[in-house]
Amino acid sequence: MKVLFSPSEAKRFGGVVCDECCCEREILFGEHGFRAQILQKYREFLLNSNFSELSKLFGVKAESECEAWRDDFLRGGEKKAILRYAGTAYEALGFESLEGGAKEWIEQNCLIFSNLYGVVRAGDRVANYKVKQGERFCELDVEAYYRANFSPLLDEWLAGEDVIDLRAGFYTKIYRVKGECIVPVFLKNGKNMSHFAKYYRGVVLRELATCGCESFDDFLGLKFGNFKFVKSECVKNERRIFFEV
Repeated sequence: MKVLFSPSEAKRFGGVVCDECCCEREILFGEHGFRAQILQKYREFLLNSNFSELSKLFGVKAESECEAWRDDFLRGGEKKAILRYAGTAYEALGFESLEGGAKEWIEQNCLIFSNLYGVVRAGDRVANYKVKQGERFCELDVEAYYRANFSPLLDEWLAGEDVIDLRAGFYTKIYRVKGECIVPVFLKNGKNMSHFAKYYRGVVLRELATCGCESFDDFLGLKFGNFKFVKSECVKNERRIFFEV
């Protein structure tokens, strides 16, 4: 089983500085060099851009914040992706409080999609970065670039796997699952949740890892304490499972 997950705007600063910054050989699909080109362009942008340009890309207004984000990336400190992100879904997941087996399950089976890195395994190491959702740098359409270069690789990598798609809609622009997948949908008083759905995606990932799920049947057999199954429907290759919070 593989789980597709979103990143978060909130991130933890710092990390271990390695001899080879953002070592591509160790990151998913790194051997192909596609990601290295984007990271190099991003680095060049940070080195050569003024405050106004950085502010637009980062989505922050204070010059001191821009400097902090720029300098932390250029410093080259890396963390595992699952530890880099610190938003609502990651708080609900509570990765550091999990048992060792559950942590290993997430590091190997959870793929995190990013508008800078494309897609990485949760256990892959990434630098601290900031790119406001939908913003471009160096005139690059990063989502289109990764979609073109990573989609065939992901099709092959996910072939034969049961896939749970916990991503926010924006990150489906990078990759559309070709095979059958389950997409949990969260309702409040019968209406789709938006922002707070992030929290429940984190809850689902935690439960999947804790139980060591291996198949759709395992997922469908889970019991969640703070939401309940309502219905399911199939749309093309997606089986949407609706839960009432």
